[in-house]
Amino acid sequence: MLREQDEKDRYRKFFNDVMDKFGIESPADLSSDKQKKKFFDYIEKHWTGSKVEEERSRESIVSEANAFLKARAAAIWEGKDEFEFNGKVYPVIKVAEEN
Repeated sequence: MLREQDEKDRYRKFFNDVMDKFGIESPADLSSDKQKKKFFDYIEKHWTGSKVEEERSRESIVSEANAFLKARAAAIWEGKDEFEFNGKVYPVIKVAEEN
């Protein structure tokens, strides 16, 4: 919920900055369809907030998963029955070897 609100706040700031760039206080101040199209095309082209956040989120998940697997692999290598990751203790579950 907080992340969603942050995204809305960032978009609102971006939108207001673009209105300043176009010298308007509201999109209603744009008198022609051509000006409105130019304004909204600019918004669409330059707003990257959601895309950037999705990419960061994806990278963060992959990074955390890799760190978890590294901790698990180290525990297996060391012959341990459990390992700690981010303050939690997990059992080492070994995959049965094929015959």
